[in-house]
Amino acid sequence: MNQFTIIHTYYNERSLLEIQLERWNVYNTPIKIILIDDGSQEVPVEEVLLGVSFADNIDLSVYKVTKDIGFNSHGCRNLGAMLAETDWLLFLDIDYTIQPSDLYRLQHEALDLNTWYEINARYKGGGAPYMALNQFIIPKNLYVTAGGYDESFVPFHYGDREFLDRLENLYNKQNLEWLNLTCRRGGRKESLMIMLPFQYMMMTKWYSIPENLTQIILSV
Repeated sequence: MNQFTIIHTYYNERSLLEIQLERWNVYNTPIKIILIDDGSQEVPVEEVLLGVSFADNIDLSVYKVTKDIGFNSHGCRNLGAMLAETDWLLFLDIDYTIQPSDLYRLQHEALDLNTWYEINARYKGGGAPYMALNQFIIPKNLYVTAGGYDESFVPFHYGDREFLDRLENLYNKQNLEWLNLTCRRGGRKESLMIMLPFQYMMMTKWYSIPENLTQIILSV
């Protein structure tokens, strides 16, 4: 069986996290989940988790970056990859959910440890599927070898395509056509291309974010 860790990042979006919590408790297979709060000040993760209980098959660890340094989801994803102890990583934004039956199939699917997989999604479960940018499955060793996301783009909402292009240049990529996530946000955002100052184009040390990580919130 493929051993997976689902990695989510969270930032002040209570309603989307509450949906995730509901979905986790209907998973019918053992699964590891890492949830990282990217410095939420308005609605911190511990506030949303207050009084929530989890099924025995959910192996959940929750971490919090205690300093809000702006958009830092990529640094949090790097941190999640570093903390994960499984061969496979499944990266999902907080507004994307996976069906329990699809998660079970994924754990038993014949996956190639030299390949990373892009995933499709449907908006609120309906309509035509689309390729869900930045939602993907990858062996941990490939992620580490590729160097992770470039954290020098903090605090700009930029860098998804830079890392995905790097993965595509380094490794074999496949689309899991049978797997369709559900996007639960109000609508997909249009891509915004921005020009960054030169100093933000330089690569910084991967996993630099643990300097701001001072506590683990929950491990069950």
